[in-house]
Amino acid sequence: AGEWQRSLALFLELGQRGLESTSVGHNYALSACRQGKQWRHGMELMAQMAQRQFEPDFRLRQDLEAQSRGLDRAPPPEPSQRSTPHRRSRTRPVSGMAAAARRATR
Repeated sequence: AGEWQRSLALFLELGQRGLESTSVGHNYALSACRQGKQWRHGMELMAQMAQRQFEPDFRLRQDLEAQSRGLDRAPPPEPSQRSTPHRRSRTRPVSGMAAAARRATR
């Protein structure tokens, strides 16, 4: 069995033993579903997560949804189009206390 199969089997075993998983554990199981291209299991798992008010990892959700449409993974996100303000090259004004300390050392 592949790593994803062992990971998913261990996750499913938690429920069989009466143990509950955390949001992190659920996301690891989603990762296993993505690796194994088991998007149907991933969708079921995300529905269970919603019932427990767990949030699936954004990228895992996108990739599993892409697999359900026949793609391997979701396309990479577009670079941000937001413009960032340019930093000024000159120094900022010195606070009154710092300026007084400088004058005292001269």
